[in-house]
Amino acid sequence: KQWYQRRVAITAGGDYTFLNDMLSELSGYEAHEMSAQVEYDGGEDVSEGKVHFVMSEKAAYDVHMYVQEMKTLLPLANDWIATGHSYVNRIFSMLNIADSLYLLNLDMDPSEIHKKMRHLRINDIDSTYHQNCLVDQMHSDEPDMANMFFCKQNDDYDAATINQMYLTYTAQSEACSTLGGRDRLARYIKHDWEVSECQEPICERSLIRCDYDDENKECWIVVYAKSIRKFKSETFDSVKLVDENDVEFTKAKEFEVDSCPGGPMKKEKSTDCDSALIPLL
Repeated sequence: KQWYQRRVAITAGGDYTFLNDMLSELSGYEAHEMSAQVEYDGGEDVSEGKVHFVMSEKAAYDVHMYVQEMKTLLPLANDWIATGHSYVNRIFSMLNIADSLYLLNLDMDPSEIHKKMRHLRINDIDSTYHQNCLVDQMHSDEPDMANMFFCKQNDDYDAATINQMYLTYTAQSEACSTLGGRDRLARYIKHDWEVSECQEPICERSLIRCDYDDENKECWIVVYAKSIRKFKSETFDSVKLVDENDVEFTKAKEFEVDSCPGGPMKKEKSTDCDSALIPLL
C-alpha cells in the first residue's frame, strides 16, 4: 500500500511569499508528488508554508512523527536556524557558483533568498498523515491518533456501480515541461476544474500522464475519472480544460478502463488503446 503525508504546515512571522516561484518549480517531483506554497496574512504579518507529498508507509510515518516531536522543540529549532546562519551562507554560495537554481528558470540570486530568511523564526509547525485508501475504502472522519487518519471499509461501495474512464487531451502548452507546471495542472484538474457532472464525492478526477514534446512544444495528457454514477456521453465533451496560461486543451479520445489496462500511451497514428502495462517476460 501507498501512504501519503497530506500536509506539513509551518507558520512564521513576516512575508515569505517570495519563495513561491522557487517552490512552484520544485513541486511536482513524481516520486513524491510534492507540492509546496507559502500564503501570507498581511493583517497578522504571518506566513504559512504548506508542503504535501506522497511517500512509503515507513518514510511518511517517520517524517510525521519527527514533525510532531518538533512541535515541542520550537525554541531549539529557532536556535538551530540562528546558529546555522554561516553554514547556510556557505551552501548558498556554492549554489550560486554552480548556477544550480538558474536551472529552474529562476531569475534569483540564491544569496538573496538567504538574506531574506536570515531572521526567520518559526511560530508553529504541524502535520497530518493520511493512509491512501483502496477503492472500496474511505477515510475516517476523525484522526485515530496524533493527527493520523486511517482508512475504513466503505459500506456503501458497490463495484457494479463504479464507472471509470481515461480521457486524453493535447495542447500547444508547456504545462508538462516542468515539474512545477505538471503539479499545478494536476491540482487544477483534481480540485478546480469545473465539471458539473463530475464533482467530489460522487466523482473524482486525476492527472496520470503529462508528456511534453519539446520539438512541437505540445503537451499530451491522460486524465483518469471515477464515478459512482454512469458517465453521460457529454460529461467531458462540452467542458473547457485550460492550463495556467489559459491555453485550451483539445479532447482527443476516451477509453473505458476495462478496455485499456494501465491507461493509454501516446503513439503516432494510433486509433486503439496502447496499453501502458508492460508484459512480464
